[in-house]
Amino acid sequence: MVLKIILWIFSLISVLNSQRSQYDENKLYCLSDEIDNETCIYADINDPMELFAKIPDQNNLDAQNIKRIKFSNCYLDNLNSQLLKSFSNVEEIHAANQYIIRIDQNDIGSSESLKKLNLSFNKIHRLSADAITGIKNLENLDFSHNKLERIMLNAFKFNVNLKYLNLSHNEIVSLDRQFFDEVRSVEVLKLDNNRITEITGNFDRYISVTRELYLQNNYLKSIDSQLLKNPTYLDLSLNKLIELDLKSARTTELRVVGNELRKLSIGLKLQKLDASENRFYYFRIISEGESNNLVHMNLSYIKYNMNDEKIFIDFRKFDKLRILDLSDNNLISFDITDISYGVSRTLEILNLNNAHLKYIKNWEKIGFLLPNLKQLDIFDNIFKCDQLEKMIPYLLTLNISLPGYDSSDNGTYISRSCMRYPPDMTEKPFINVKVDHSLFIWIVVIFFICGILITSIVYINKRFSIFQKIYYSAKVNPNKPRGSQLLDEEKANDPENTF
Repeated sequence: MVLKIILWIFSLISVLNSQRSQYDENKLYCLSDEIDNETCIYADINDPMELFAKIPDQNNLDAQNIKRIKFSNCYLDNLNSQLLKSFSNVEEIHAANQYIIRIDQNDIGSSESLKKLNLSFNKIHRLSADAITGIKNLENLDFSHNKLERIMLNAFKFNVNLKYLNLSHNEIVSLDRQFFDEVRSVEVLKLDNNRITEITGNFDRYISVTRELYLQNNYLKSIDSQLLKNPTYLDLSLNKLIELDLKSARTTELRVVGNELRKLSIGLKLQKLDASENRFYYFRIISEGESNNLVHMNLSYIKYNMNDEKIFIDFRKFDKLRILDLSDNNLISFDITDISYGVSRTLEILNLNNAHLKYIKNWEKIGFLLPNLKQLDIFDNIFKCDQLEKMIPYLLTLNISLPGYDSSDNGTYISRSCMRYPPDMTEKPFINVKVDHSLFIWIVVIFFICGILITSIVYINKRFSIFQKIYYSAKVNPNKPRGSQLLDEEKANDPENTF
């Protein structure tokens, strides 16, 4: 039976190999199609390099009209300069999900027309310094999901037209000023999901046109503020940053989720801030100037307590704030006046979900202090029922949306500690204690075992005292067999003896 299975497997492998190798010349490529008025070829053969040599002579296809080439189900382990020679006007090459290990200059060659090169999801561990220098008009380059550990010097020096560079999901450990000088023309730079621990070099007078910089999910503990001065979108989440200074930055959207920030200085142009999931010990948000343009601020999961002096946020400077998220914190109490001085005319959404709130101070002044408030999320807190019974109807009269509110429950569902029951039921405690019978059985078994151990110890001690007397009696009178006599006397005097 086993032999039959083995023979069947080998026959299946041979059939698959024969199907891969026996391609008809007319089927070496999928039918050419018009995509955006540009001819496109999808290679699907075992040796695609043979396709590049043959295809210009087949089916009257003009190689000069081929604009886009995509490798599909190929087994490429390298690229060949014949590619760009045969298709001199090609603008896009997609060779993702192949087996390419390294890229050298001779692998790609030179081209004046190629603008997009996708080599993602390969096994590239080395990128030579002169690998893509011949592609001078390249605008989009994707090296994501490879095994790059370092970027060679001058790797992108001559690609002055490069606008998009994706090096995410690699194994890069460190970068320096030289690398950022070479990619200063890149508008979107993705370096996330690597192993970057440091970015070395002096970034004084550093100028770039980078609009979006992605550095999340690395191991950065510090970063030069001059490097972060130009990007309008900046993602530094899931690093180990302790302090971040962006007072002079042009950043409009900042994500620093999951760091260890203690001090954050923001600039005047920042509009959206996500600093959630930080475990701040000492935290300050310092705003440059008397006011800023911050519109959306997320401070959830930071264990924020408004009474904690170690965490300070001066809401008076956020006079344009529209959305404030303080959910999943340890607020205990919340005073509307603490935030109303700065955001009194602008705040529209306030999220206090699961913030361990027991009460809200000055809630009866919400209509006056926060006149533009449209949504207030106080779901899943620990309010007292009497406060909810008064606060909910008042908020509804102001047409404020309450996520999680159910009118049939009179708003009591918003609080975990306030539960109501129908009139025909007696009020039950919030926690229903049930007897665990298994625990009772274990207690009885433990007491039984302890009783057996104590009885055994008492019995052994009594027997030991008898044999001790026999031993001393034999030692004093060695010629008299007193042992048996003493043993008989002990038995006669011990009515509880079991022997």
